[in-house]
Amino acid sequence: MNKILFLTIAVGLLACGNDPEPISPPASPVALDATETVNDSFTANWEGSIGADGYELDVALTVDFDSVITGGLNLTGGSTQITDLTGNTEYFYRVRATINGVNASENSNIISLITALDAPIALLPSGGTPTGFTANWRSVLDVTDYLLYVSLEDFPAQPANNLPNFDGITVADTSYVVTGLTAATTYYYVVKAKIGENVSEESNSIKALTKN
Repeated sequence: MNKILFLTIAVGLLACGNDPEPISPPASPVALDATETVNDSFTANWEGSIGADGYELDVALTVDFDSVITGGLNLTGGSTQITDLTGNTEYFYRVRATINGVNASENSNIISLITALDAPIALLPSGGTPTGFTANWRSVLDVTDYLLYVSLEDFPAQPANNLPNFDGITVADTSYVVTGLTAATTYYYVVKAKIGENVSEESNSIKALTKN
């Protein structure tokens, strides 16, 4: 009887000794501000968690993440680029740390951002005279204000070479009469879209030659 009891206890202890220790989830990472934000992409950033070997990223259109556009991406490192987005749109992201693809941490803090506006498309000038021309461009959805830049140098020009009167002048239309120029001279112009503090990248550059 004693031998049987001893054998049972020994086998039980051996079995318990083979059970792996449960792995605790890592601490939640810290989501950092987005960088390299343009009209159709941004880079999500976060501070890693000790012991984690992977991260899950959620990107959504709402702060409660009930409209997730990218969910559970399995990533390494501390940043990733999110692409194929819409301009002038607010996005939210959060991160979780994982070990071996499981044991996910709690969600990180939430980061919000607004993508840049789509850049306008500059069109050929019209109405050329010896002292000016009309700059034209296509409208951008929901945009009413544009910034017009005119330079003697092709863009991207040095800001110092922009004409003082046309160095980001605000225009509430899709054309503007540029005047006070020199005859038979080549100028260049670009346009940016603007809503509040949200400003797009430059449009394509257009060359305009004033008449003799």
